[in-house]
Amino acid sequence: MSHSVRVAILDSGINPCHSHVEGVEGGVWVRPLSGGGTEVLEGIHPDRLGHGTAAAAVIRWFAPKCKLYSIKVFDRTFSTTLPSLLRGLEWAIDAGIEVINLSLGTEARRPPLSLEVLCRRACEEGRIVVAAAEGRRCFPAVLATVLGF
Repeated sequence: MSHSVRVAILDSGINPCHSHVEGVEGGVWVRPLSGGGTEVLEGIHPDRLGHGTAAAAVIRWFAPKCKLYSIKVFDRTFSTTLPSLLRGLEWAIDAGIEVINLSLGTEARRPPLSLEVLCRRACEEGRIVVAAAEGRRCFPAVLATVLGF
């Protein structure tokens, strides 16, 4: 029995009504809390930056039958917190998402161990994690358990 591949996009959200996206199956907004930690809000939330919608459109072009999931970790700027990133990645793994797209990266000397551990867990559970590298040495794209582009 086959099914449509589920693809999660950790980004700025996805506009499900965009003509090149044509729908989103579900998702969450992982917001940082002022005192630390995160808040996870179920549902589809607005894409104020447009980047997540653009990524979704490209993925839809190459995989028109995939099921898209929006994991919003950016809101008004292209920055997020490590707890938000980790919680979003964890949500995708726990939800059984097969392909997890991270349109982000850091040029830090070493990624946080927690990020390495979560990417390894995703790989061990049969998930494919894809991350942005932009021709540079970026984490998590350079990890052995992640496909960097």
